[in-house]
Amino acid sequence: KGPPSDRAFADAFKAWEQPAQDAGQIEKATWKRLIVDRLEQMKAYPSDARERKEAGVVQVFFSLNRKGELVSSRIVKSSGSPSLDNAALEIIRRGQPFAPPPIYIEGEKIDLTVPIRFNWRDFSLPITPEGKLPD
Repeated sequence: KGPPSDRAFADAFKAWEQPAQDAGQIEKATWKRLIVDRLEQMKAYPSDARERKEAGVVQVFFSLNRKGELVSSRIVKSSGSPSLDNAALEIIRRGQPFAPPPIYIEGEKIDLTVPIRFNWRDFSLPITPEGKLPD
């Protein structure tokens, strides 16, 4: 029997590489879950929006560096409420530094877009329009 064919070698390499790719996908998903969980921890409802019973979803784009520090952020899609939009940006600012991205995510800057949902019935801690918790 001679040496393995190129096809056999390629199949063997693919089988060996697959667990690493799966691990990378799992690590990426876990990191993204950490980001979302951190944002949820930082979430507070603006008191003025709560009084008006405003609700909505703000789509926020933001970039992180390799240390998990915020580089930039902006509203991609407004909730229709300036208070909720500002609160969403404040959540991103307060959340940093985030967990550093895994090595499987390439680049010096990592771009993310997340929906931040506000429903006044879900919150017990309002924040002032300046983004602070009441005394």
